[in-house]
Amino acid sequence: MMQLKLTRVIKHLLLAGAFIMSSAIAQVKRIPHTGIQFLNKDWQSVLAIAKRAHKPIFVDAYTTWCAPCQEMKQTTFKDKGIASSFNASFVNVAIDVEKGTGISFADQYQVTAYPTLLFINADGQVIKRLEGFADAKQLAALLQILNRRCVQQSSCSSSIGLRHLLG
Repeated sequence: MMQLKLTRVIKHLLLAGAFIMSSAIAQVKRIPHTGIQFLNKDWQSVLAIAKRAHKPIFVDAYTTWCAPCQEMKQTTFKDKGIASSFNASFVNVAIDVEKGTGISFADQYQVTAYPTLLFINADGQVIKRLEGFADAKQLAALLQILNRRCVQQSSCSSSIGLRHLLG
């Protein structure tokens, strides 16, 4: 009798455990990927994509040993408003400037401080450069400045991402 009750208890515990585990797995699957979506493409492909999309390019020029670079990756680039704005408004690319073609990119764009954030038009010309750590509020403020410049100079094909930050 005692063994039968123990068997039932074990069955219920196993079923409950399976239910909890399946619920946890379902929750993990429902979590959308957040953060700025960076392309893993060579620079010429990024320029071509930007031209076709009529979007400016956002470049995160980083190194693997740079603590502020890693902090931005973990915080600033995962901010919901910043990610939404940048994903909608830019062709985003992160470039390790100490490896492969990143070395020539750093030479071409004179990247000597880390992180360096570059806003570049589809022709490869720098619109704005920011060196050092920036939090989400600082990047949002920078987008406002870029939007004003685009509107005043008619130098951008469209305004840059404010509706994603403000809406």
